[in-house]
Amino acid sequence: MPAKNKNKKRKSFPVKIVLLFAGAIIVGTVLLFTGIFDENSRKGSAVKNITSRETPLRHDADIRIIGADSSIVATFRVEIAETEQARMKGLMYRSIMPFDQGLFFIFERDEPRSFWMKNTYIPLDVIFINKKMEIVRIRKDTRPRTLDAIRSDHPAKYVLEVNSGMTDRYGISEGQRVILERGEKNGN
Repeated sequence: MPAKNKNKKRKSFPVKIVLLFAGAIIVGTVLLFTGIFDENSRKGSAVKNITSRETPLRHDADIRIIGADSSIVATFRVEIAETEQARMKGLMYRSIMPFDQGLFFIFERDEPRSFWMKNTYIPLDVIFINKKMEIVRIRKDTRPRTLDAIRSDHPAKYVLEVNSGMTDRYGISEGQRVILERGEKNGN
């Protein structure tokens, strides 16, 4: 009789592994189709994470990127960083940012700018904008958590940081114009 129990245990072991594997596939499929685990999160890009307890970006204004034909190329809801403290903090220590949001820096003067990503965990496209609200330089897919300098090479009074890939996705390019829309509808 004890010999039969050993055989039953040996036969049930592969069944348990198959059930465990099937369960993992089901959970992965559910996560994939509910949008919790998608292509952007596999790439390490910033997407909304329902388990995050981070403070979301404020919606201080809307940014519209205008193409050569005067059409709207892209629109982003942005938090504005216009104080020295807010500009120094930037997107540091944030691990997520919804695809349609960004951070808009406002400086006092139009001059060459340089950023670094030491404590920024999100890969970004950094868009440098001059005092005439024209895009003068785009630095795509900046590497998070580095001290590498991200330079404008041209005078810039404003900087827009958006998730990596957004400039390619919407066809945002140097020379396009930017419109900043602040107002009561944006919480101001």
